Amino acid sequence: MVNNRSLLYSGAAVSVSLLLQSLGGLLGLFGMAFTLFSPLPTAFIVLTCGTGHGAAVVTMTTVGLLFLSGGGVSVAGVYLLQYGIGGLVLGVLLRTRWHWDRAIIGTLLVNISCAALVLGVVSFNLQSGPLELIDTFVQREITTVSAVYETTDLTPEQQRDVAVVLDSVRNVLQRIFPGLTIAVSGAVLLLTVCGLTLVGGGRYTITGPAFEQWKAPEPAIWVLIFSGFMSFFLTGAAQSVALNLLTVILPIYFVQGVAIVRCFFRRRNVPGFIQGISYVLILFLNPLPLIVTGFGVFDLWADFRKPRNKKD
Repeated sequence: MVNNRSLLYSGAAVSVSLLLQSLGGLLGLFGMAFTLFSPLPTAFIVLTCGTGHGAAVVTMTTVGLLFLSGGGVSVAGVYLLQYGIGGLVLGVLLRTRWHWDRAIIGTLLVNISCAALVLGVVSFNLQSGPLELIDTFVQREITTVSAVYETTDLTPEQQRDVAVVLDSVRNVLQRIFPGLTIAVSGAVLLLTVCGLTLVGGGRYTITGPAFEQWKAPEPAIWVLIFSGFMSFFLTGAAQSVALNLLTVILPIYFVQGVAIVRCFFRRRNVPGFIQGISYVLILFLNPLPLIVTGFGVFDLWADFRKPRNKKD
């Protein structure tokens, strides 16, 4: 009975994974929201059915994507690197009782190592440097976006303005692409942990601190200060390194800021739907992301979550 249930769960996980990837391809930018959940089915299967079933889900999903894409290795390879391996490793680490924050870091290190290995192999085969490959990839994506704008009803002057903006975006992305890739991968893994918490239903336990009490390691503040100083006063390669460090470290303090907001909501018993709307606003409404990140940075000194004694 247990084996039948595991097979049923695994088959459903493969179907969901393929659906999420297909929606990402069919819906374009909007579909990317669905692909962000791609590691969730695999991690869920590892936690509920075991590592072997999780590996089978990744393998079958990869094969399915190869079939659906007509043998396109790039589609299956992107899934495997970005979501498949991450979901499998994260599930294994959580299953072995790693705290969720440490499991995210461990999985992120595995993802970075695999991506660096693949990038090195591709660079060697194409006789091109890794940075050149990154520049080519960014340029191709910007060209795709630019082509979309060219089909709109924008005036020639507006088209020129868009071209200037896209050129600036291209220059920035080429400099911070490694850090941005790490930050996005970490965000996907954190989203996966949140999803596992929601769909667990008592089938497993995720260990670690409650999210509303989570804090970044205190030494991380020196990385933030150092990288901020370097990015402001230095130029060239040193500035690029600093910008990539900032791209990685600032989202960590944004997460800590969200944890502070979550703690406030819990203490005030704020209804769930209001919390959900608030989190969406925090993500997308300027300047709320900067304010929340500021909460995370200054929490080291202000300790915003410390209970305050009310005077009579």
